[in-house]
Amino acid sequence: MVEALSEKLALVGYVSTSYGFAATSKQTATIDMDVFRRAMVILQGHVSSTVATTNGGLVLKIFDATNTGKCASTAIITMTGLQLATTTRGYQCIAEVRSEQLGVKTARPGTGRFFRARVINGTLKAIANIIVLGDTSRYGPASNYDLSTVAEIETDSD
Repeated sequence: MVEALSEKLALVGYVSTSYGFAATSKQTATIDMDVFRRAMVILQGHVSSTVATTNGGLVLKIFDATNTGKCASTAIITMTGLQLATTTRGYQCIAEVRSEQLGVKTARPGTGRFFRARVINGTLKAIANIIVLGDTSRYGPASNYDLSTVAEIETDSD
């Protein structure tokens, strides 16, 4: 029997923005890495405003967090590669978080197990979607840890 990818990956976080958010940030809920070794954060961005003469775009930051959602002030990962020319309308960005990275850059009590992903937008209107996938679960099929908002999983049954 072929193991389904949904048994190895769990959807553990997301951000879905409405049309045209600007000059603000959006972030995932707190993500618990207790049962995952790694998480893949995928950001898909699209500049939706009229192409201007200045560059604009999205910044992806990954922060240590506590179980209550309080974030550290220093990001574990910062990706500013999305500051693309305004003629580039759609793009993707992928960051990988390892469980051993958590709690290293901050002295905030309660960190070391949780993180949040945040997308920050400049002045150009943009749409951003983040999906966070947790990899091989330590204690059972990863799909057992999918968010409750996952409506359906379909796999080819061999």
